[in-house]
Amino acid sequence: DAETAYREELTQCPHCSETAQAEHLIECVIRHGEGEGAQYSEGCQSPKRPPDGVDPWEYDLWVSEEKVGQATAIRITKFSPPMDGVSSDLLAPMEFNDFFSHMSLDEQAKNLGRTNVFGPAEQEAVDAFFAKPPAQPVAPDAEDKNSVPWGGSKKPEEDEDLPQ
Repeated sequence: DAETAYREELTQCPHCSETAQAEHLIECVIRHGEGEGAQYSEGCQSPKRPPDGVDPWEYDLWVSEEKVGQATAIRITKFSPPMDGVSSDLLAPMEFNDFFSHMSLDEQAKNLGRTNVFGPAEQEAVDAFFAKPPAQPVAPDAEDKNSVPWGGSKKPEEDEDLPQ
């Protein structure tokens, strides 16, 4: 294909007729639209990439998403080598229940640098939510009120609880 030819063969410049090995060029462009009708305009003037031989997934990435038509464009707006000296407990996945544990609305507002606009009724609702016993895991083949009736051994037409 054309890309392989550019990588392996000498290429002639259509403007000056010089013949040389093609160089890999990195461009930053902005896509407008979708599909074959998409148009591109010039992006930033100085795209960057990690040095050769470095795994980009070892870098800290600043990522944002943007709707483009019916698709989503992912943009890496900045990257840097990973921070040295970060303790291993900060790099380990967080326990979901610890991360989303009970915190008063005053604590939340303080941690976010905002003013708590909620009153005692909202705090009572948060307290009541966290006062409930945690949900217990259910075996994959156990039936409960949220089970899909035909998820087990029965077929839909055999289940007497389904409307016919």
